[in-house]
Amino acid sequence: MLPASLAELLDPFVAETSESIWREMVARPPMCTLPDSTFLREGARLLIELFIGGIRDGRPPGPERLEVCWSLGRRLYHHEVPVEVVRCCLAVATKVVWQHVAEVNAERHLDSAAIARLGVQVLDYMDEVATEVVTAYKETAARVSDRLRCQRQKLLDAVLTEDFAGSPLVKELAETNDWPLPSTIAAVALADPGVGQHRLLMLPPDVLIDVDRRRPVLLVPDPDGPGRAAQLARTLRGWTAAVGPTVPLHQAGQSLGWARDLLAVTTVDAGLVHCTDHLSTLMLLRDKDLARLLVRTRLAPLLALRADKQELLAETLLHWLQSGHDTESVAARLYVHAQTVRNRIRQLRTLFGPALEEPRARLELMMALSARKLLPAHRD
Repeated sequence: MLPASLAELLDPFVAETSESIWREMVARPPMCTLPDSTFLREGARLLIELFIGGIRDGRPPGPERLEVCWSLGRRLYHHEVPVEVVRCCLAVATKVVWQHVAEVNAERHLDSAAIARLGVQVLDYMDEVATEVVTAYKETAARVSDRLRCQRQKLLDAVLTEDFAGSPLVKELAETNDWPLPSTIAAVALADPGVGQHRLLMLPPDVLIDVDRRRPVLLVPDPDGPGRAAQLARTLRGWTAAVGPTVPLHQAGQSLGWARDLLAVTTVDAGLVHCTDHLSTLMLLRDKDLARLLVRTRLAPLLALRADKQELLAETLLHWLQSGHDTESVAARLYVHAQTVRNRIRQLRTLFGPALEEPRARLELMMALSARKLLPAHRD
């Protein structure tokens, strides 16, 4: 135990020490941007008093220290002081306290063994203070984050379920969440689980996110704006996801419904698919049995082939039909020689005959080929 007289010697230094802590803090970047000092100075003074009182009474500080630490942690968070700056402040405070102990020792020539024990107590005490302040800071941040996330999830649910964009509930929640009402929106249906979930946090704050629900979803305001599509593709790398069509705000639920329809028949490793690339297929997939019937009947010659051969010819045929029979364009898309494409087209003409020249048959072939890509049962 340290002598009570040591506490008495330190008492006069309490106010000066807390002022010194503050002066050192505001002199160091980035701590010079700290908020008004009143609560920090008072907190430093109280913590030093509690420490000295503990020496005098021969017992560790009680719940008072915890109350001061938690008050400091909460207030630092609400003043938007970064947690790294909080840690720097506490390190500076430890240094200044010890400097003042050294000054007392220089004046009074205290017992060296007592000073050594005091040094250990100072370090232990400040370590405990740092732990409690940072814990309070982080728990406050977590509670605020949970509350904000809950509010944003309510907004997301309201946008998806309300019947019109002028809904009072949507307007109220949008205002609460500082979310400007967009004129257009697109829903993204996500397969669960995804890779790189942390990257979703890098999306702009106006994107509403809920990955905790059974069927995760994003709502992307003004999805056709500059850079939006590229940013979404980067962020969702590693996910299997379907992007619904761009619709007015009041049709967000429909956009999500179409995205989920497409996702339901999308293979696990398909990556990011867009409803607008599969509109005709989506119409068919509203009736999956009809889609499978179309695939079986229109692609029967192709389905009789070996799986690898079937895949090559199906891909070539779809690109060829979509490009208006442009062999060079197909070759560029598939990264093969134009002669390779011509050879495959000859094989396809043998398989399908005149159907490749009939407008209605070509349309049904394109629809069947698109449906085949999205129906896992036809990728065996």
